[in-house]
Amino acid sequence: KSATGRVMDSKPIELSTYSGYEQQLNNPIAPYFREHPVALCDLTKQDILAFYEKELERVKPTTVKHYHALIHGALNYAVDKNLIPSNPADRIIISKPEPFKGDYYLDSEVLNLFEV
Repeated sequence: KSATGRVMDSKPIELSTYSGYEQQLNNPIAPYFREHPVALCDLTKQDILAFYEKELERVKPTTVKHYHALIHGALNYAVDKNLIPSNPADRIIISKPEPFKGDYYLDSEVLNLFEV
């Protein structure tokens, strides 16, 4: 079983949370690292950042933060089990998303929408 799978099994979590973790792991995390293979002992901060940068081209920073939480937890588990000396995901900061700026209709525009 993978380190990520063992981490997910080691904490009591809701089934929906587990399902979300599994979905993130199966797509896009695992496919990316299958395409860019690197041994756990050789994994660097740059390898992880390259994954995040690729994902930021298609998803919001908040989603990448979720990926980071899963990766960071799995790598902490690997450190705890003495599989690696330190966590390469430590001190990685994901940029904050741009604040939402809504665009609203004027009263006159709303009235125009409902004109027959």
